[in-house]
Amino acid sequence: MHHPTCIIATLLLSIVVTGCSPPFQSTRQSLANIDATHEVANKREFLAQHQPFFDLLDQPLNQQEKKFVGRRNGNIFGEQVETYEVIYRQDHTYSMVLTINEEGEELEFPSHGVWAVEGNQLFLLDIVYYQNGDASDSNTTGYVQSQSQLLKFHLDPVGSDGKWTFTMPAWTDSEGQVIPESDNIEAPIPGLFTTEFMQPYNHPQALRKLDLLGLFADAEFQR
Repeated sequence: MHHPTCIIATLLLSIVVTGCSPPFQSTRQSLANIDATHEVANKREFLAQHQPFFDLLDQPLNQQEKKFVGRRNGNIFGEQVETYEVIYRQDHTYSMVLTINEEGEELEFPSHGVWAVEGNQLFLLDIVYYQNGDASDSNTTGYVQSQSQLLKFHLDPVGSDGKWTFTMPAWTDSEGQVIPESDNIEAPIPGLFTTEFMQPYNHPQALRKLDLLGLFADAEFQR
């Protein structure tokens, strides 16, 4: 019997997608060997190419993931310091706003995606994103990109202060640009999310579930 999320995703785009797995315990597909970059021609191809991530939606968390769920803010230390707010939910979805200060102007890059932890690796895949300036409008249409980038991090054990540290090795993006190694440090937020895009996720129930399939269905495809 197929997992309900697989059935919904298949009906969503009116295509037949095989390989939907039953509940997590015995047949969850490993993500370790999935290619980091992909280019697709439409949303149907995006769904088929990233089916292992859509299959994770609503599946039980493993022991590492149960510890990882939460609301946090973080810093990315690479060539420049970037900050973000993020919520990792119990259904394997996340929502995030990355803020970059560029020549005195703060640019926000909101997104929704799927996360997973395997051993000491953290996987993040953006599914729907929003352009800078659109984040505060809840009615704004999101986008699905033709070029996707699966982020793979080395995850350190959580510190006694509740902080998580993970490292993104140097990698080459779809345009051939080498992105240097960077370290992320995340800490539990001391109060509430401050960015307007993240404020709806301050309530306790927000940690449970996000209708990511609905957002994906409504999103526009962008090359």
